[in-house]
Amino acid sequence: MAGAGVVLVAGCGSAAGPSDAELVERARQIGVDKELVHVMELKGFRRAVGAMGVYGDDGFQDVYVSDTGVDVRLTVERRGLTVADCPRLPIPAMDVAGAGVRCVQDGDGWRRTGGDRQEYAVTRGDLLVRVSGQVGRTTFGLLRDAAAGAKPASPAQLDEMLPPANGSGSGGGEISPPPRGDLPPHGDGAPDNHVGPGG
Repeated sequence: MAGAGVVLVAGCGSAAGPSDAELVERARQIGVDKELVHVMELKGFRRAVGAMGVYGDDGFQDVYVSDTGVDVRLTVERRGLTVADCPRLPIPAMDVAGAGVRCVQDGDGWRRTGGDRQEYAVTRGDLLVRVSGQVGRTTFGLLRDAAAGAKPASPAQLDEMLPPANGSGSGGGEISPPPRGDLPPHGDGAPDNHVGPGG
């Protein structure tokens, strides 16, 4: 009986998560290399709906927003950053296309300002991790801490963030809008505009 008990215990447990190959394919569906998908924890901010995707030719981007409408953008690319090319690399969402960027080296990273945007950039191996926000609504301290804390998404986080494969998995990974109370559960899905008594 003891042996049977061991067998039963070994057979229990939750289902395994998606394989690495599946996560690679799901990332590919949105044009992103799985290894570039990063996440960051930023107090008072949450991931924006529909913002995650490819940046440039083959980089990764995601946007975090606060309840007051401040946005912070995370980008990850396979490239470096030098004194020569720093001023020529645009900051995401700059208000003046083609405008130069002012760069100040800050320890292992760079403080960068261009137009109405500012950014903190740091290299990690062959990756360039950048976190940017609007001048006057973000601080370099906030951006630097966010960049320092950005890390590759775990398999569980990838499973939540990435679109589902073949209709399976949680997918999306975005904040779902609240359910609408005016949409009936049947019919063509048109809003229910029924007027009650006295209306």
